[in-house]
Amino acid sequence: MTDTPPETRTTRSTPLSLSGFPDRLGRRQGTLTLVDYLTEGPEMTWDYDGHEGYAATIAAGDRKVRAHVTEGMELEDGTLVPDSDTVGWRTTCSCGWRAPLMFERVTDPSVSLAERQVFDTEGDGWPPREVEELCRTEWHEHIRPAENLAAVRQAAEDHRLSGERLDRAVAGARDGGASWTDIGRAAGVARQTAHERWKALSHNVDSS
Repeated sequence: MTDTPPETRTTRSTPLSLSGFPDRLGRRQGTLTLVDYLTEGPEMTWDYDGHEGYAATIAAGDRKVRAHVTEGMELEDGTLVPDSDTVGWRTTCSCGWRAPLMFERVTDPSVSLAERQVFDTEGDGWPPREVEELCRTEWHEHIRPAENLAAVRQAAEDHRLSGERLDRAVAGARDGGASWTDIGRAAGVARQTAHERWKALSHNVDSS
């Protein structure tokens, strides 16, 4: 199951009826215009090879916020709740991974980020900058295996390309009259090893 990063909505100048949409307290209301229902922009996101990470806002009841709007926050089930329902932020990735613990929003200035508690009096639901940076660090740990495998793939490709360059260089040296002894010495291998590895590449049939 994949996780969807916070949604960005587009502002329109013409009203759009959203009959029956829940208001900020979860009650149903008659209509809502799209002009009244604007996002304030998604949280900072980080991309790597199909993974998109971000600090997801968490509302009371461990419910993930899907979008920030002028009326408050929209949850994944479409319910609108007030910004004051924010209880913290959790590192989240589009692949479905979520950090096991969230950064708890508190109003006590004596708390410590080391204990995953964040002093926040803004009450607007957006993660503080220091929380986003910590979430980014956690997300990097999550994608580290993917980064390591990508490094292996890149190294393997570099090895393949360098091998092709070496093959061409050896073929050119042999066609230019170099001996297998000289080629082996230049490549750092024994004469016999050089001959067995590259003999099929050379037009020079001389085995010396």
